[in-house]
Formats: sequence, C-alpha cells, structure tokens
Amino acid sequence: MARLQQTLLNVTEESGHDNGRVGIVGGSVAGTGDTMAGIVASLLGQGMERREAAELGAWLLGKTGELATAEYGPGVVATDVIERIPRTIR
Repeated sequence: MARLQQTLLNVTEESGHDNGRVGIVGGSVAGTGDTMAGIVASLLGQGMERREAAELGAWLLGKTGELATAEYGPGVVATDVIERIPRTIR
C-alpha cells in the first residue's frame, strides 16, 4: 500500500512491513495523490508487481516533484509534476 500524506509517502507491504518513507517535494498540492495513483496504475498495467510499482511510483513522484519545485519554486501544481514524468524516467 502506498499512502500519501502531505509531503510524506509511506510504502507498506500487506504483511504490515514498512518499506520506508519517501519525502515528496510539492506533495501537498491538490492532485498529487491522483498523480501517484496514475503512476502506480500505469506501472501495474505494464506487469510490475504491486510492491515494486508502489516503490517506483513513490520514487518517480518524489523526483518529478523535485524537478518541478526547482523550476517553479513553492508554487508547484500537480500538472507541473505530471509534465516532468517523462524527463524523470529518461
């Protein structure tokens, strides 16, 4: 399970084992949770295991948030994050 709470994303296995937390720059803006859900759904649709999709999705969201914040400062919106996903993957 991946849970986004303000600027912290927590990835937990079904067994309850905590796989750690990822700080999400710009993660408290509206739409970021939907962005995370879309990233993870895309990874699952490509055949990735649930835990791996949640962990990679958390990393991608965090890194894209960093890129967007570096460019726009604290006024980041979810679309700024979404636009940087391809660059982050490359």
